[in-house]
Amino acid sequence: MKDVHLKSDSAVLTFILPNPSKSPPEAINFMAKHGRGLICLAIVAERLDELGIEPMVPESGDRFKSAFAVSVDA
Repeated sequence: MKDVHLKSDSAVLTFILPNPSKSPPEAINFMAKHGRGLICLAIVAERLDELGIEPMVPESGDRFKSAFAVSVDA
């Protein structure tokens, strides 16, 4: 499934994969090649803690309350 919408001053293209842990590399490559932006992953706070991934900022000040963590290369 994909969804295209506007958030603030930028377009957001969202792909929802049924089981991200088993996503074929071709799907990720397609997003990187054609989306030409950040590939974001929804993840629970407990898993971020397990992986030692810190928040990018202590608390987001934007109206959408985006909670981004530091970037990782996977």
